[in-house]
Amino acid sequence: MDISSFEILEKKIHQTLDVLKEHKGVPGNDAVVLTKSQIDRITRKLAEISEWIEHAQV
Repeated sequence: MDISSFEILEKKIHQTLDVLKEHKGVPGNDAVVLTKSQIDRITRKLAEISEWIEHAQV
């Protein structure tokens, strides 16, 4: 896996984290409400990241 691949992986991780940050809930409330499409998007991104990691050749 070359440097550009790691940069793409890092970007995907940050995109996923940004979605979570946008919907972290009200201060003092531990609940997070996500729509089904947001959950689907996060799940797809995490699956992509997992696949990248599985096929990484460092």
